[in-house]
Amino acid sequence: MSSFTLSLSATSALSATIGLGNIAGVAVAVSLGGPGAVFWMIFIAIFSMTAKFVSATLAQLYRTVHEDGSVSGGPMSVSYTHLRAHETSLHL
Repeated sequence: MSSFTLSLSATSALSATIGLGNIAGVAVAVSLGGPGAVFWMIFIAIFSMTAKFVSATLAQLYRTVHEDGSVSGGPMSVSYTHLRAHETSLHL
């Protein structure tokens, strides 16, 4: 007999809530907004996928491999180290 741990039950409840919220959110948006809501959902989805692809690609390009073989980096590391170097040219 298997037992449920606290983390298993919490993640199960959270995934059910998020999944149901996404389905209900799309249904409400389409019923209230009509075809325009579908267009904007597709537009935002394409924009978000593009931004995520660029972020993941930059994170792989600019990751740091240490002498012991460990790897560090990620999107926040890229934005902190490499964009910070161009801060004066970007006028931030």
